[in-house]
Amino acid sequence: MTSLRTCVLPILLLSTSAALFAQADPATSVKQTFPLTTAGLPKYAMEATTALHNILPPKGTFVFPEPGGSAITVQAPADQMKLARKIITDLETAPPVATQHSEGIPFQTTETTRPGFNNPSFVQTFYLGEVSADEINQTVATLRSKLPTSKVFLVPSLGALVLRVRQMEDLALARKTVAVSIPNWSADGHSSTVFAVQTTASNLPAIEQALYLRTGESPRFYNEVLTAIRNIVSPLTKTFFVYSRHTILIVDTPEELRLAEKLLKDLDTPTISHDFRRDVGHLERK
Repeated sequence: MTSLRTCVLPILLLSTSAALFAQADPATSVKQTFPLTTAGLPKYAMEATTALHNILPPKGTFVFPEPGGSAITVQAPADQMKLARKIITDLETAPPVATQHSEGIPFQTTETTRPGFNNPSFVQTFYLGEVSADEINQTVATLRSKLPTSKVFLVPSLGALVLRVRQMEDLALARKTVAVSIPNWSADGHSSTVFAVQTTASNLPAIEQALYLRTGESPRFYNEVLTAIRNIVSPLTKTFFVYSRHTILIVDTPEELRLAEKLLKDLDTPTISHDFRRDVGHLERK
């Protein structure tokens, strides 16, 4: 019975693929097969396929991995095929091929434009140092109580707090709150530079970009960095992480992409994630 299922399932998948490809409009769509350099790794092929499904507009777009993970076949309108080619190129040049902390070339998508922000906001990361889990949890609770309209996100494995506030005065209040809650803490030397998210015009085009994380970290680290970015950037931002290539694919306005890159540099630098983590190692063991 097992061998029968093994034979039948691939046939069913190929038949389904053929049927869906046949539904595409040949006058407006293009079909292309992209070979993968890591051929023979089905996990990467499936992750790349899922990423394309999540980022490409669904209408008229069909994406399927080839048997064995050797390639991905895409059928899509011509403009979306350019985006698919860009995404696969980003993944194929990811670390260790690419320079760490570099990003893919922005590519303007044709999906619905994004609304702008009426008011600017400010983002800063605090590095809390060698403190107990109770102190950190109390600090986070106090900040969320005092800044109810702000975003406050904790990255546990780094002992880092990321804040997005509406006014610079809110950041000053946050610094004072953390200094009171955690003895010997000060913003000097224990926080990143402030990033100002500027007021933007409405109906901005969405941009696709790839952000590369360094290799060799734990799944927990990657999950926390990705979750931090998702919580701090606009809720309209599309983010998808391809684990096997240590790459975050992100789609939003240029200003939100700049913010995502800033957050990645704050949380994914060797100085913070290795040297600093030795100071808060007791938190990771809890």
